[in-house]
Amino acid sequence: MTGARPERLTFSPALSCVDCKQDTNRGLIYPMSSLAWQHLPLCDEHDEGEGAAMMRELYADNYEERRLEILLRAAGRCENVIDGQCFPHGLGTVKMSRAYNPFFEQLFIHHPNNDPWNPNAVMIAVCASCHMKLYRKPEANGKVPARKQGYKVVSITHLLSGLAGVGFRALYTEECRVSWRFEQCAYEAEAADMLDALAMCLHWLGAEVRDLQEALAQAEQRRLTDMVTRVQAEERRLCDAALRGAACCIEGDRKL
Repeated sequence: MTGARPERLTFSPALSCVDCKQDTNRGLIYPMSSLAWQHLPLCDEHDEGEGAAMMRELYADNYEERRLEILLRAAGRCENVIDGQCFPHGLGTVKMSRAYNPFFEQLFIHHPNNDPWNPNAVMIAVCASCHMKLYRKPEANGKVPARKQGYKVVSITHLLSGLAGVGFRALYTEECRVSWRFEQCAYEAEAADMLDALAMCLHWLGAEVRDLQEALAQAEQRRLTDMVTRVQAEERRLCDAALRGAACCIEGDRKL
């Protein structure tokens, strides 16, 4: 059951949307196990079809298991710490929405380090109010957005479009593999998929950079060695010239 696709759900009475707190009668429900589900109320604006389901791709494979562990650890209480104390809201607390509709408090999983893809990420269970506040970070102008920012999803198409500007090209072959090429260095190869192609290109570029850095370091070492050799040779020449001059002076004094 873990990792199963979410199902759409309509319900009554209305609950607050997890994104904007507007009252809604629809949302998604995620089967977590045969006895546990995750319910996500979403208003029309934030219920973006498969978009919510695709957001699961941002999370580590063990997220569902760890989520259940965190919820059990929290024991129904918000774990957000404010001024050294945990927030008083807890699972099942009766609250009032902005439209004055009663609803029961839910707990959400928060990643303090913003790394949901990390299988060992720090995770805490927080109430809806804390969840919103933790995501409402001040923008560049100092204003706090009215809605949480969340994680931004970049499509493969958009990513490839941006990389095309620096010479990266990737196309599917008839064998459903990906043929890619980096124009700047005329390097090309095949990969299992688009992400694998990008990873291979970055790995190759990293190796090229390391080789270049090693070559530059060796060239600099040779330059310094040659410089030291020339300085030593010049010092020996000057020393020999000084010795010859001293010998001539001594010989002249003897003749006098």
